[in-house]
Amino acid sequence: MSESSKFFTPVHFPSQQDKIFCQSKILTIGSCFSDNIGKKLIQHGFSTRSNPFAIIFNPVSIARMITRVLNETRVKKEELSNIMQRYFHYDFHSSFDHTVPDLVLENINYALSSNQQFIKEVDTVIITLGTSIVYRHIESNTIVSNCHKVPGNQFDKEMLSIEHMKGELLKCINNLQKLNPGIKIILTVSPVRHTKEGVIENSLSKARLIALSHALVQENEGVSYFPAFELMMDELRDYRFYEADLIHPNQQAIDIIWSRFIHAYFNEKALKKVADFRGLNSALHHKPFDVASPQHQKFVNKQLEKIKDLKKSYPEFDFQEMVHSFESQRSNTE
Repeated sequence: MSESSKFFTPVHFPSQQDKIFCQSKILTIGSCFSDNIGKKLIQHGFSTRSNPFAIIFNPVSIARMITRVLNETRVKKEELSNIMQRYFHYDFHSSFDHTVPDLVLENINYALSSNQQFIKEVDTVIITLGTSIVYRHIESNTIVSNCHKVPGNQFDKEMLSIEHMKGELLKCINNLQKLNPGIKIILTVSPVRHTKEGVIENSLSKARLIALSHALVQENEGVSYFPAFELMMDELRDYRFYEADLIHPNQQAIDIIWSRFIHAYFNEKALKKVADFRGLNSALHHKPFDVASPQHQKFVNKQLEKIKDLKKSYPEFDFQEMVHSFESQRSNTE
């Protein structure tokens, strides 16, 4: 391709030697971009827990959450805060909030316990860092994961140093590596810009996260960096790759970044699995003009036969939901 025919700046990065395989157990945790990757992994048949504690933006809170699970540390009632009879925990997302404190405890501790064994067995952890700008609760002198719409005068805003973030994540990574010496840690920086903090502040924040990631990669075997941020900023810099808010990547951008990710990290069998499940997912979203038509019934039966074949190749995956979806279309014609 000639220089004059280039329409973007290509981002070059090496294919990884240590690959993700079909039976990998994968945890994605961090900012909302980890949801995007996590959903893709689940859709394509990989054993994945995608942001099981909801969105966490900053590295310190991400490390604290993983450490809490590994240490089996449960939340106690006295740790909860409340404002206008709404109870919450500053380490957890607002989706856990409730007017009944016992329900908050129950939901939080269930999320911790139900993911504990899985996290101890994972062989791949994808950590997506969103921001190095944090809010410190003044009274407790603690960095919070979520402010829960508490008045701003109860917090101090600060930008974390690279050394502070590095120290917290290093402890977390070391604990994961002790449990599984062969674990793969994949660091990404979210391409979602935190413009509410200011455009200049966001750029400085992201720069620190990128520097942090590369420092961790250089000092730790088994830690790698996937350039999601760079792909969005350089290869996909056009606003046609953004949602209407001009901040979040749209589905086309997510699909492109996903494609670059799997070709860097997946082995050949895992790539074939993606292709097999892509066909099934497409069939699941197929909208026929007439469900009862012979053509559609032939299509449904073909998908059910395909699932029978795939069960032999991917016994680790539960196809029950897919089978039910196709069988419900067939039963409607009886």
